[in-house]
Amino acid sequence: MKRILITSMLIILSSMFLSCATTMQRISLSKDSAENIKGKTCEISKPKIPDFYAQTTAKAWLPPMIGMAASFSAGREIVEQNQIQDPAILISEEIAKILREKFAIKLLPNAVAISESNDIDTLCKTYNKADILLDVRTLGWAFGTGAGSNPALSAQYQVSLILSLKFIDVKGKQVLAEEIFAYPNINSPDAKKTFNYDELMNDNAAGIKKELRKGADEAILFFKEKTFSL
Repeated sequence: MKRILITSMLIILSSMFLSCATTMQRISLSKDSAENIKGKTCEISKPKIPDFYAQTTAKAWLPPMIGMAASFSAGREIVEQNQIQDPAILISEEIAKILREKFAIKLLPNAVAISESNDIDTLCKTYNKADILLDVRTLGWAFGTGAGSNPALSAQYQVSLILSLKFIDVKGKQVLAEEIFAYPNINSPDAKKTFNYDELMNDNAAGIKKELRKGADEAILFFKEKTFSL
């Protein structure tokens, strides 16, 4: 039972990651593609937002399946009551601004249709008004005990975030760039930084919002430098 409790957070985050990431590659925008997208129209997708996973010490003592369900339920409530925005929204907007400045792409109005899948055929069918499509989505977001901690004993928590980016030639159904980003980065000095529950939840979950914003800012820089070589 103890072993199950210790690994439950890792299992749930892994499932979040694998649910959309199994077919993804890491592709940087090529020089030829960068030239070809200049002046093209671009649409930003509107992905389905996954449930936030909030695992507290108390929930870690519950039977695994009950504890996971309770953690997802608590996460939905936290997001709704505190009006926490999906980080992918900000990232999409900022990446789109960068692409507009660097490649003179023309942004279309925000999409209305929601895409539950990041499968290229589904995306190109759902969003077919522009030449290219920018799809940034949250694969998983959560807070739980830090890596190496026992969820049933520790009252210190860490906010985690997993994101994906796809940049697609819609007419050709070709992925021009693709990447996955995880926060916190295991090599970062803050990788083991944790917070107590009040630090995350006080002032309308200001701590969670701050960590998600930090993750979003790091993702924007990562995608800009690694994916688009800018």
